Amino acid sequence: MAISRSETVDAPRSRREERRERELELRRADVVAAAAVEFAEKGFDGAQMSALAARAEVALGTLYSLFESKEQLFQVVIETSAESVRAAVQAEVLAVSGARERLLHLIDTSFERFRSEPVFFRIYAQSTHGWPARIRATMGESAQAHFADFVQWVVGLARDAAAAGALRGIDPEAFGLALMGALVNVTAAITAGTTTRPAEALASDVRALFERLLAPAETR
Repeated sequence: MAISRSETVDAPRSRREERRERELELRRADVVAAAAVEFAEKGFDGAQMSALAARAEVALGTLYSLFESKEQLFQVVIETSAESVRAAVQAEVLAVSGARERLLHLIDTSFERFRSEPVFFRIYAQSTHGWPARIRATMGESAQAHFADFVQWVVGLARDAAAAGALRGIDPEAFGLALMGALVNVTAAITAGTTTRPAEALASDVRALFERLLAPAETR
């Protein structure tokens, strides 16, 4: 039986189509990077699409062809930034050998990312009072899922440390949750300006606190 045109396999894309797709992805990435800075400086409500387009050096019509609304662009900024930070932290931690050392390196790496990528953390710090309800409703489930996955990864590191005898009998889930709570709350306080202590001093204190909870390597 003859195969109709509608049933045939789609023809492969031409080189021109592939080039256009790559260019579109690069343009989207440039817009997202520029929008992250604008949102960090002005917040969601203060950032206007015209200003976002100007910062990204694209026409307003082009911006709307890439992202249908400011809400959609904001969501992509948050998700892209969060994934970038999370992937970088995990890669750096897993490059370190030793369960105890990985937990300590997690603290060091998290604060280093906080210093080197402040834009994401400034946006995130606005989450409790700066994001409209419609944004929180749209992002709630996906954002919570990403955060929950990362928390479970940290708890997994704590379980590895417990298995290696490094937790001194402390429940690994409690340790992992406490560590995440400290990292989130301290970086949020620094970003929001609710603490007057230098970031470096707070990072050092957090490391020292959790280092005391871990058995020294030479005792195991």
